[in-house]
Amino acid sequence: IGADPSITAVLYEPIGGARLFARGVATANRRTLGFVRDQRTVAEYQEDRATAIGDLGFNVSRESEVSGGFSLARVSDTVTAGDPGLPELKGRETGVHLRWVTDTQDSPTVPSRGFRLIGSLTQTFDSPEAEGLTRTNRDLTQAELIGWWFKWVGPRNRLFTVLSAGTSFDDPPLPPRQFTLGYPFLLG
Repeated sequence: IGADPSITAVLYEPIGGARLFARGVATANRRTLGFVRDQRTVAEYQEDRATAIGDLGFNVSRESEVSGGFSLARVSDTVTAGDPGLPELKGRETGVHLRWVTDTQDSPTVPSRGFRLIGSLTQTFDSPEAEGLTRTNRDLTQAELIGWWFKWVGPRNRLFTVLSAGTSFDDPPLPPRQFTLGYPFLLG
């Protein structure tokens, strides 16, 4: 739902048995940030990102995994309308991450029961910078926890909850990497 397209391809390969694995991910996405004042959008900022990710991981159980790896991205942040007071940036972004996922949902698309919990810790080493601006995402460390819970309450009804929490350590990041309050249509 929405006007921000994305595409992702994943290659998952077990290593030496069922528990260790390697994963390669390629993704391209667009994210539009609207700046609202008095219930009107006064500016828009758009981020285009193409990312390659390499992970090594361990299947803790049938429903849980721990993985870590590196990422290399090409980032382009541009002003598309108004003046959000943000710089236009283009360049490379590199980082590492550690991620834990537990998933007991009964369907990957439209679950009727179960939960999915994702905890992550990321470190960005290199990120595009704007001339004359001291604020940057370089050396940014972030932690995030996201959870979904579904319960079947009838043949055509489900009850669900989405919870999320995140923090950035040290300096605050630029707006495309800030945590927001509220996640409309997150379940896609």
